Amino acid sequence: MEDIEEYGLEHVTEDLKGKPEDSGGPTKDYKRIHDVMDYEWMQKKEWQKQLELMLDKGVRVEQQALAANSLEFVANEYLPEKIENETFLN
Repeated sequence: MEDIEEYGLEHVTEDLKGKPEDSGGPTKDYKRIHDVMDYEWMQKKEWQKQLELMLDKGVRVEQQALAANSLEFVANEYLPEKIENETFLN
């Protein structure tokens, strides 16, 4: 989620659907995020933090959003920077 600001992706975020209301619990995206947070393989602190940020910000970014800048951006800048700086989730 930090990549949204770092790479100027605010314009390609989508609002999460199914925000919890006073009358009921979460649905759609919000429910799915909570479900994913319960998976055994998603218990790493880094993954939980990113999912919490999604909930806090109320937005998501689809992977194709990175290509909004261009595929060259993804191939020549984004991925090489992530690998070189080891700023990826594992």
